[in-house]
Amino acid sequence: MMSATMKRKRPQPLVLNCVSGSFEDKSNDFLCPICFEIIEEANVTKCGHTFCYKCISMSLERSNRCPKCNFVVEQVFPNFLLNELITKHHKLVLQKKIDSGKNNPREMTELQELLIHKSDQLDLSDINLLLESLAQRKRLLEASCKAIENDLLKDFLAQVRNHKQEQLDQLTRE
Repeated sequence: MMSATMKRKRPQPLVLNCVSGSFEDKSNDFLCPICFEIIEEANVTKCGHTFCYKCISMSLERSNRCPKCNFVVEQVFPNFLLNELITKHHKLVLQKKIDSGKNNPREMTELQELLIHKSDQLDLSDINLLLESLAQRKRLLEASCKAIENDLLKDFLAQVRNHKQEQLDQLTRE
């Protein structure tokens, strides 16, 4: 009989930092296995696999089998929960991009693309949140521009004043 100190315990699996595809990479969980893009209009088969509605529809036109496991598929069903999770994921991504405040043209293009393609998935509260965030960012940028404008104007007036003072000094010497 082995004593308690001699028993070997199985090591705990590393979840976050050492395993790819773990909790840290959530967007991979939302990829369609057919088009490898984030799922749009998630639909699930009876065998439990989820695809974009367009992708699974086109696949089923060619063959009535699941593209993942080859199970015969007669019907697909909307995956409301996954659609909601993807919408929340898009909102978080969008909010992070807005909050980052970076003026990176590539990021702005991505943000514009996201807004264009996903705007139909945003409800009124989401749009209000975006508008509030954008209005706040706009106020900050306007205040910054106004401060810069005032500094430039102050410098300009100081230079004009110095120039006029030099002219006055020159006239008084003559």
